[in-house]
Amino acid sequence: MPDTPPVSRVSSLLFGVIGLALGGGATLAWDVPSPAAVSPSKAPASEAAPVIELGEDCPDRRTVLEEQIASRRAELEAITVTDRIREAQRIEREGAPIPWPEDPGDLAPEVLEAALRDAIAEVEGFEFAGMDCEEFPCVVAFAASEDREESGTGLAFFEPVLEGLDARGYGQDRWEGATAGAVKHGETFQHYLIVAFRHERGDANRDTRSMFRIFKFSSEIHGSLEEE
Repeated sequence: MPDTPPVSRVSSLLFGVIGLALGGGATLAWDVPSPAAVSPSKAPASEAAPVIELGEDCPDRRTVLEEQIASRRAELEAITVTDRIREAQRIEREGAPIPWPEDPGDLAPEVLEAALRDAIAEVEGFEFAGMDCEEFPCVVAFAASEDREESGTGLAFFEPVLEGLDARGYGQDRWEGATAGAVKHGETFQHYLIVAFRHERGDANRDTRSMFRIFKFSSEIHGSLEEE
């Protein structure tokens, strides 16, 4: 007999009854194994789900990470505070930059430079050495076009220049500050003058900032004249 698929015992009896009904007293029957007789080894095996074991030290690792984050945050806050202190000290030492007003009037760079060059053109022995207009107002520089034997410096040396500035409305009554210096070339000296103009928007910060810019620009001019 060929193998037959497993069926229930009720189905086997039903086929036996059908055989009796057909006559001859023959009985049709199959030895059909019950579902329980099927070997469990032939059933498809199911894969076991992976098991993730958490180490006993996980809570400790989390605590360590939280402590590290808190420590880093504290360091960053300390750096921020230090930067603020340094910035405050810098402003106290140098003054805060002064922004340009919407209408700087005759202190606008192009207006001021044109007037200064016009004034210096009428004076022999001096030249326009440059201007710093990075912030308001500009700081300007004049220099002697030829070296002199005398090393002494002062505004008196630039008296012809001062007269030309005064005639054009840029006299000392509009100055915030000035400094004069000289660069030594061998046995002679080249003199220069740095001037910062006064502005109406001044406050307690004005003097500090003007003096800082005067000496900063003076250092730059001194260095450029040394290279000539």
